[in-house]
Amino acid sequence: MIKVSVLIITYNHAPFIAQAIESALMQRTSFDYEIVIGEDCSTDGTREIVRSYAQTHPDRIRPVFHKHNLGGSANGQATLPACRGEYVAILEGDDYWVSDRKLEKQVALLEGRSGSAGCFANSIVVDDAGNVISPDFFAYYGSQTKPEIRTEDIVPFGLSPANTVIFKREVLSNAPKWYRRYPTHCGMDLLISLNGPYLFLNEAVGAYRLHPGSNWSSRSLPYQVSINLRYLKNLYDDELIRREYGAVIRESVEAHLNNLFTNTGSLRERAEVLRHFIKFLAAPPWNRELIVTGTERFYRRFVNTARRRLRPSA
Repeated sequence: MIKVSVLIITYNHAPFIAQAIESALMQRTSFDYEIVIGEDCSTDGTREIVRSYAQTHPDRIRPVFHKHNLGGSANGQATLPACRGEYVAILEGDDYWVSDRKLEKQVALLEGRSGSAGCFANSIVVDDAGNVISPDFFAYYGSQTKPEIRTEDIVPFGLSPANTVIFKREVLSNAPKWYRRYPTHCGMDLLISLNGPYLFLNEAVGAYRLHPGSNWSSRSLPYQVSINLRYLKNLYDDELIRREYGAVIRESVEAHLNNLFTNTGSLRERAEVLRHFIKFLAAPPWNRELIVTGTERFYRRFVNTARRRLRPSA
């Protein structure tokens, strides 16, 4: 019986994908595991590299070659049904693992704590050439963790380095509407915590890579904020989450919009901000309380600034 499915999602990761696959192949475990790779119609030769590894390791690697490009989160969701393990370990194609006992240690931790839903660990941070930027993911991003994470510790946004997460497959198999409608890494963290103890292995077992082609770090601030706002909007639509954490989510919406306003100055940037803001207002689900409370101050600041810019000089 397969204990763990390593889920690798990849798109245009030709310079990095071999290292990711090799780091999964090097795992030393007391149980059986598989490597399932969701290849999202890359244009740089990534698919050919994945196919070659699958042919060389047919007993370990099962590729899922999508017929058209789905996008990062959709790739993960479309590939997940191919995973057969009791647990699923996440690894993106531009990251890799640095410990050959990563899976063994995390499964041992999970099975030693009854009812646990998932586990994450620390990670080093590297650049596109593999040079270490920071030996500690949490210190680099100014965040803190502890041996067991509760939902209130991470709502609305997650905490874990994605390349270190392992969770019970049933967590996503029975995902609620808000996650299925808009799956994100932050949502996955939150969902795991809602299903049981979310444990932390205090060891750097992975390498989180920052590079110009990264699907997230290479994006503009307005784009990143728009993605986060869409996630918050879907989260707020869930009655149970809204009841427990509604105030926190509304505060987060306001903070994101204020971040946009404070850190964009040119007319071009402000035009992009306005475009994403309108998309946020227009896209379902619509919740009047969230929109009014979370955006009122931002709207006033935006309008007042526009008036000052348009006011004729004396």
